[in-house]
Amino acid sequence: MPDPLHNSGDIPRFDPYPVEKIASEGGVAEFAPIGLSPAHELPAYTVENRVNPALNQTAEKIGTLLGTAVRIVKSMPQQLQGVPRNVSYLSERLREKSGELREDASEAAHELRQNAEARLQQARELARQYAYEKPFHVIASIAGLAFCVGVALRIWRSSLE
Repeated sequence: MPDPLHNSGDIPRFDPYPVEKIASEGGVAEFAPIGLSPAHELPAYTVENRVNPALNQTAEKIGTLLGTAVRIVKSMPQQLQGVPRNVSYLSERLREKSGELREDASEAAHELRQNAEARLQQARELARQYAYEKPFHVIASIAGLAFCVGVALRIWRSSLE
């Protein structure tokens, strides 16, 4: 079997089960776990029994996946030690960004207020200038507006009775 892709102390490089070599007929060596009686002997280990490429590929994939999982689990404490540092860094960046956004919002509000005050002042000046140049038009428009409000109030009062 080829060497595993990832070497680790968790993956043994030897057969972990104790076995005995049992001599058999035909010169083929048989191996059986220690303590088994001859009636429960394992079948002979022959070339025909050990060649199964699909089984070998599957075993290699499983071994690789297990080795990767073990490596990931072993690296978890190191990764978890960096979490508080990352959280503090992110919270600091969030404070900086929120401060910048707050400053930008206050600047925008200040500019809008200045623009609104400038436009209101300009409208007042135009109204004063118009009233100074055409006083009769202003008086007539105020009288017409008062007449319309009076008619509307009379209609509303008559609908209540």
